[in-house]
Amino acid sequence: MKNFASFVFIISIFLALLTTSAKAQQADWTLYKEVNGIQIFQKSTECHDVTNGLHQEIILLKFVNTTSRDMEMSWTLEAWYDGKCVTCNDQNNPEYQFSQQVKGGESVSGTCNIEEGRTLRIFKGFLDKKNTSSLTKFELKNIQTDPK
Repeated sequence: MKNFASFVFIISIFLALLTTSAKAQQADWTLYKEVNGIQIFQKSTECHDVTNGLHQEIILLKFVNTTSRDMEMSWTLEAWYDGKCVTCNDQNNPEYQFSQQVKGGESVSGTCNIEEGRTLRIFKGFLDKKNTSSLTKFELKNIQTDPK
């Protein structure tokens, strides 16, 4: 009976820690904007790619589709580094045009994995290099949502 009580106690602590961890991860995201049933969240995170010697701070994006329809999102990135918009004068450049599909009732989010592309991530700055430009502001412009 004592072993069973100890087992239940340990499981209870484990579940409490797991719940706290999940809430903390979710709490890192802040709502940036909502457009036609798509919630756009952002969070800043450190990404360390030791193999390639990259240590960066990144803004990750997360799209949550609160509708039942599959949607295609598209937008233009405006990014300010050290207070100067480096993308504003080149709005038609495909490098600053992005799109992402989000299934109805689902979400997609960026990660540190460079292999997944840069659609859901915005470079903020290097963590290990001094005297380099840093992201001071960003805006997602011309946000479009199209049902698929």
